[in-house]
Amino acid sequence: MYFIARHRRGAQLLCIGVREMFGFKTLAAAAFVFGTMVAGSAVASTLVYGEVPCQTGGVTLASGVYEDCDGAFLGNDSNLGFEDDINSVFSTTGTWEEVDKAEDSNNWAGDVLTVTSGAGTTGGTFDLDGLTGDVVIVVKAATCFSAYYFTGLTGDTTGSFDTNLAGVRTRESGKDGAACGDEGSVPGVSHLTVYAPIAAVPLPAAGLMLAFGLGGLSIMRRRRRAA
Repeated sequence: MYFIARHRRGAQLLCIGVREMFGFKTLAAAAFVFGTMVAGSAVASTLVYGEVPCQTGGVTLASGVYEDCDGAFLGNDSNLGFEDDINSVFSTTGTWEEVDKAEDSNNWAGDVLTVTSGAGTTGGTFDLDGLTGDVVIVVKAATCFSAYYFTGLTGDTTGSFDTNLAGVRTRESGKDGAACGDEGSVPGVSHLTVYAPIAAVPLPAAGLMLAFGLGGLSIMRRRRRAA
């Protein structure tokens, strides 16, 4: 939608090219096909809630503005491709990506995210370096994770995590249902993940080239018909 809104004329040319190439009678039909092409193949996963909701304080940052949290969810955010769910979870826009992760396998120190105390425990602190604007930080423990959304970061900052406030619990022994139970133990953190939006890059030149290419194919198609 960013591409269409910002480059309406280019999008219109592309729709016309699609219409001419495939023989659609209306621009609406061509626009539907074009929209499907732009949307790509990313599909948000189906998130399953646990029994304990996240609370304010599960993740904090010294700078930036705390907006909201959601979870706890069942599963592993990285395995689920949580970046594709962020827009629906927090009503944001754009394309998000996993920027960094701190966990035992990298000694709790990534490129921009480093746990400075409490690694593997129920609470601790971390450094977050080099990011500005919006971020989502996930705290994962046992089989659950919760996500915290912040805006207005201006650079290097520090933060904290608390798995109890994040609502990531183990299931009570012998209890059926979600693996994020309401009476299970509070586990130590297994990893922290930071997500950030990918900067939108306008592509007017590429769009026009595609439009011209489709137009050229349309002309060849018409000549073949005439012959």
